[in-house]
Amino acid sequence: MQASIDASFYSGPSFWGLVNADWKMCSKGQHQSPININPTLLLYDPLLKPLTISKARVSGKLSNTGQFLLFEIEHDSKNDVTISGGPFTTYRYRLSKVIVRVGLKDQTGSEHAIDEEKFSGEVQIYGYNIDLYRNFSDAMKMPNGLAGLSAVIEVSRPFFLKTKYASPFLKDTLVYESGIKVFRVSGDSLSIHYLLPETSQYVTYEGSLTFPGCHESVTWLIMNKPVYINHKDVCKFVQLGIFKNLLFS
Repeated sequence: MQASIDASFYSGPSFWGLVNADWKMCSKGQHQSPININPTLLLYDPLLKPLTISKARVSGKLSNTGQFLLFEIEHDSKNDVTISGGPFTTYRYRLSKVIVRVGLKDQTGSEHAIDEEKFSGEVQIYGYNIDLYRNFSDAMKMPNGLAGLSAVIEVSRPFFLKTKYASPFLKDTLVYESGIKVFRVSGDSLSIHYLLPETSQYVTYEGSLTFPGCHESVTWLIMNKPVYINHKDVCKFVQLGIFKNLLFS
């Protein structure tokens, strides 16, 4: 899967806000993501409930945007995955997109940082508010529009590995859409639970999309444990075109 060299989309959010008026929040927003999570500043909220993710498997399309690996979930009544609980107690959110970022070197792939430390990669799962909005595009520009689930990715540590982490993305048919290679992933291949670490602990904050137009409509939930993968999976992601110079890092 080929992609053009991006060089971190030139100079990042400060540049995006200059080149497109619809992206002005990227350079002028007050609640922009990603952030550095400082453990000494965290506050415990006893009212927050456990996160709930429905167990349906999903189908969809996998492509390389030039900045990250994008898996777009295809919705139907049988396979819709919703999230609730946690900071998402008022509304339900339907999962819509999965973004995976992996660096060729350690500490280069993640967007969020913890105590100023970045990690080998990051998986971000986006859902939109189905109680207020019709689709992702409408929701991303509006208050309470999106939910963002995130887990950083660490390479190796054999006792904790998610084995064959990349495999569910690579099982199925390669097709072309508008001249771009797209992998179709069938509904029996990918469970959202598989992409996340096994933990009930998290950090939450109000932020934004981490790609243009940086809309400040995302309630983020950052898992407090990483997903561990092996170097073979990193190589598989690299084969899909996720190179270091295509990542925002």
